[in-house]
Amino acid sequence: MKEKLVEYRCHQVRNGSTYLKFRLCDTPGLDDAHGIGEGDLEAILDGQVPDRYTFHPFSPITTDNPEYIKSPSINDKIHCAAFFIDGGSVDVMNDSILSKFKLLQKLANQRGVPQVILLTKVDQIGLEVEDNLSNLLHSSKVVYVVDQVAQLTGLPRGHVLPVKNYEKETELNETVDKYALLSLEQMLQSADDFMYGILDA
Repeated sequence: MKEKLVEYRCHQVRNGSTYLKFRLCDTPGLDDAHGIGEGDLEAILDGQVPDRYTFHPFSPITTDNPEYIKSPSINDKIHCAAFFIDGGSVDVMNDSILSKFKLLQKLANQRGVPQVILLTKVDQIGLEVEDNLSNLLHSSKVVYVVDQVAQLTGLPRGHVLPVKNYEKETELNETVDKYALLSLEQMLQSADDFMYGILDA
């Protein structure tokens, strides 16, 4: 089987010319053929994978790799893990992907890393949301899917955060942004809690 090479990216977030004090790190998904394995997942959580590292699905990063970060700082480590789940695919979620999700969840729990789920494409779950995005948090169909995801993953319902993707829009939309920013705020609060736990230990 031919390897599909995928890159790890850490993005600094800016407000104008000022960098904010957090980063968003992006990993490959958990799909069957090309998702990253346990060794790489552990290395990511522990801050041992550098920005722009190229993953090889059949050979995880090891201490022998010259790019491996042997003495990561607290800034290199993951402080909150966010998973993206398509709101329209919950009923047909692959058992293998769910199993890999549970593995990542276990690794994060061992390190005390909080987790959230960003439930995407929620506007496609119900017409009342598609017609008026402000109905998102009050839609019975969205609430049902949020409950489904919470049960599947074992995370608290409040850690499943519905958001809408920018898809057809050609300009910024305040309502779309509001749900994304609410989710980001919860992730940053979770990361703060993780940091306080380390400082108070």
